[in-house]
Amino acid sequence: MARRTLITTIVAALGGGMVLFSVLAVVLTIQGTRQATLSELQRGFDRSAALATLILDQEIEGIQRMSHEIMRLRPLQQAVLEGRRDLAEHLLLRQAQFDLQGVFDGLVISREDQARWVDGGFAIYRREALLDWLSHQHEQQDGLADTRLHVMVDGDGRPHLVLVVSRHFRDPDTGRRLGSLKGAVVLSDRLSLFNRVRQAAGLEGLGWMVDGRLFVGPLPADALIMDVWSRLPSADPANDRSVREASVHIARRPMSLVTLDQVPVMVMSVADARAEARVLITVMTLLATVIVIVMSGLLLFLTRFVALPLRRLAEQARQLPVGPLRPLTTPRFHVDDELGQLVNAFNDLIRRISIHQHELDRMAHYDILTGVPNRRLLADRISQAIARARRNRSPLAICYLDLDGFKPINDRFGHAMGDRLLLVIADRLKALLRADDTLARLGGDEFVLLFNNLDDANEAHSLFERMLTAVAEPAILDSVCVRLSASMGVTFFPRDDHDADTLIRHADQAMYQAKEAGKNRYAVFDLDQSLRHQSRMEFIKSMATALQDGQFLLHYQPRVDLVSGRVTGAEALLRWQHPQRGFLLPGSFLGELNGSELESQVGRWVIEQALWQMANWKDQGLHLHISVNVSADHLLEPGFADYLEAALARHPQLPRESLECEILETATFSDLYQAGSVIARCKKLGVRFALDDFGTGYSSLAYFRSLPVDVLKVDRSFVMDMLEDPNDLDIVESIVGLAATFNKEIIAEGVESMEQAACLIRLGCRHAQGYGIARPMSPEALPAWIRQWSKRPPALAIHLGEGLQGDLNLTVAVRGYQRWFDGMMLSIQETHQLPDDLFNTRFVRWYNGSGSARYGMHEAFADLWAAHARVHELLLSLAEHKRDGAMPPQLHALLPELQAARGQMLACFARLERRGAVGEEMSGRRRSL
Repeated sequence: MARRTLITTIVAALGGGMVLFSVLAVVLTIQGTRQATLSELQRGFDRSAALATLILDQEIEGIQRMSHEIMRLRPLQQAVLEGRRDLAEHLLLRQAQFDLQGVFDGLVISREDQARWVDGGFAIYRREALLDWLSHQHEQQDGLADTRLHVMVDGDGRPHLVLVVSRHFRDPDTGRRLGSLKGAVVLSDRLSLFNRVRQAAGLEGLGWMVDGRLFVGPLPADALIMDVWSRLPSADPANDRSVREASVHIARRPMSLVTLDQVPVMVMSVADARAEARVLITVMTLLATVIVIVMSGLLLFLTRFVALPLRRLAEQARQLPVGPLRPLTTPRFHVDDELGQLVNAFNDLIRRISIHQHELDRMAHYDILTGVPNRRLLADRISQAIARARRNRSPLAICYLDLDGFKPINDRFGHAMGDRLLLVIADRLKALLRADDTLARLGGDEFVLLFNNLDDANEAHSLFERMLTAVAEPAILDSVCVRLSASMGVTFFPRDDHDADTLIRHADQAMYQAKEAGKNRYAVFDLDQSLRHQSRMEFIKSMATALQDGQFLLHYQPRVDLVSGRVTGAEALLRWQHPQRGFLLPGSFLGELNGSELESQVGRWVIEQALWQMANWKDQGLHLHISVNVSADHLLEPGFADYLEAALARHPQLPRESLECEILETATFSDLYQAGSVIARCKKLGVRFALDDFGTGYSSLAYFRSLPVDVLKVDRSFVMDMLEDPNDLDIVESIVGLAATFNKEIIAEGVESMEQAACLIRLGCRHAQGYGIARPMSPEALPAWIRQWSKRPPALAIHLGEGLQGDLNLTVAVRGYQRWFDGMMLSIQETHQLPDDLFNTRFVRWYNGSGSARYGMHEAFADLWAAHARVHELLLSLAEHKRDGAMPPQLHALLPELQAARGQMLACFARLERRGAVGEEMSGRRRSL
């Protein structure tokens, strides 16, 4: 079998296409002629149906007009009214017969009691059957006339198409129906109607279908319709389908008559006018034969002068991938034509491909900027390293390194500077590589390093630290000193036994953990930690959905002046109405927001909501200062001050100082100087700033000095126990004094009782909030609470002198000691567990701290320690007896001695208090002198 060439394919395709085109032309011509004939036939059927409808409407209209003329006979109406049958019969059948002119085949006048009161008509055949059938036809009760087509079946079982016209006689005075006139016309027997329609519409056969019965004319063509139609499958009578039988076409059309509300169907037939296109077929066949002959000659010519040269060029081109790229040979007779030009262009392309092949290979596997491997080559090298590690049982490490702070440098100094910095970092990292290690750049400021045979953990740690140090070294570019740091994630194989892509992804996850831990460090991938990280990401995603769906809301906790009782403001506190977990407090979800992108979005929502609520309250006549919590990352976000200014501008009716931003003192600021600058700029807008949870962080004084805040908020942990723990009391007192020294407003959080409030007043703190004043409440409930609070006087005066007389520090120490002693006794006597804190850590810390500074010069203070040591000794003995299983009587024997030691302890406290009172009195006298 000869091998197929391009030319044979082209010529065969052209020849076959022309032959196919010829055949299709013949077929389409015949089909088009047939479709045109059928379309014209259908339009003829439509015209015939329209003419037949018009003729039948005229016929029925004449019959209706004749019945109207009969009803206009006043004597006939009077005869029906008076019940004079002879007169009605005379008028209807004698006097009116000249007017009826043989229209009605049957006439019947019926009265209320007689269906066939008067009858007559001009029917020659079946007159009695027609009149009897007509008298039993029911007419419409409403209206004056009714015209309908009916099918009457005579005694021989033959159906007849009958047009029935009904008219009603009514009492002219009352309008009551007295009787009716019904006239019948047997349309199926009226050959003149059939012939008139047949001639006007140009039909061969004709028939009407009513109520599923077909009525045809007397001609053979009409009989053919009846014969064909009885053999057709059942179908909708209103369908306009047509069929072909013998030499005629038969169709049916619905007739929309104006004179009837029925829709009879007209069945008709015409002669078949089909014309065959045999001449076209013959012509197209000859044309196809000529095309085949021409294509054969063209095939021979193209094969000799085009196909063979192309085949030789194709053989040369197939040899190109096998060996080195070589230019193609130009065929004879084609040096200057299009084929020769194609060979020259192809040879030029071969030269360019050979030049750029090496460059393309490098671009596919190496980073364009730094020249180090890219992700594709890195994945291949990691896969090879994994295979070697499995064979040699040697570990390897994959490090994912991301530069901290690269984007601000790139945005500030431009991309050219950023690219030069990346080259410097890449050179530094390459200097740390061993011979079989790999450095790759994934894009942007992300690098991945592959270390093979990294057995020693200390060596790995040292290597990673050198990498971080190398990145952190300053770089001088165009006289600009640039500093960076790096966050790096590390995973080890075979501890993390996965493929190359998974190892890179795990190292990436560890890198994000290093960033969250403070940056400029490395973190080793931990699967459990990764799962926790994924869980946190899912939780943050659910919080993002909650923010979008409006599940977050703000509650407000009032802040009051403890002296005047005036409500000075409120703190906005975030709540989450979770669809499954219900109402959530911020402690259950805010911690997950730290360091995430959603943190700033939630912060902006809180500020916007608080401003909107303040404006809403102001419209109600309520003027309040609202404080909102702002995280460190949100405050340091670029454009925070601009955003705050824009948010305030959207509420121009609000005083700027009515908004207060609270910053957690425990928050970690990556740039304390920048935080101070942002706060200073926001204060120029009129916004106040407060340092929240003051005293709980690691650098309270540094924050206090660097951040220009207006308010200090004492943490609730100190306020809660300050009436039982003198150490907490000292802390609160110190913070209040510090605020007074630097002229800062002081607010105490977590006030749970009026006694704590009274103590705060004595210490100099008059502003407070907490559950003892009010719990956080919805914005709708706050105005009502303020009105209720303003109506009742503050209960502070009741507690100002109760239990807090004399030396406040000593009073709190005594109260705390008594509470501790009572707890020890209850634990020993009534519980099965041994008591904790037998040495009273709170007391010891106070005694060696502020207690020693205040009362160390008094003799009673030294006796206080001896008394406490005796109490501790007895409690320890009781605990040992209980541990050894002593019975209650044995334990009770030691209780009197323990109570005596307690009394001695309280006596020492009393002596200290008396000496302190005397000292204060003498100091007062000296001040007065």
